[in-house]
Amino acid sequence: MFSLSGLYSMSHLRAEAFAGPLVLKFRHVPTAGGGPAHTLLVGKQVDFATQYPPTTLPLVAGKKLRALVVQGDRRLKVASDIPTVKELGVDAEFYA
Repeated sequence: MFSLSGLYSMSHLRAEAFAGPLVLKFRHVPTAGGGPAHTLLVGKQVDFATQYPPTTLPLVAGKKLRALVVQGDRRLKVASDIPTVKELGVDAEFYA
């Protein structure tokens, strides 16, 4: 299960872009925004979320969350230890 900030939001489309090439199906839990999506994730009520770096990286730095991948074509300068999906062999880049 994954949390997202609303059906057909950028976070929803980002997750679908990742799931498609891997032929995965996820059950989504829509919320009223990124904050509630993060709350479900931090509370371990969902398994993952696809959210934006400015709102997610502070939670990663505080050890509340673990970042798995970046969906761009290059690593983030502020979090260069997080690999891109392409580095892991998945063609699931997503830009918003």
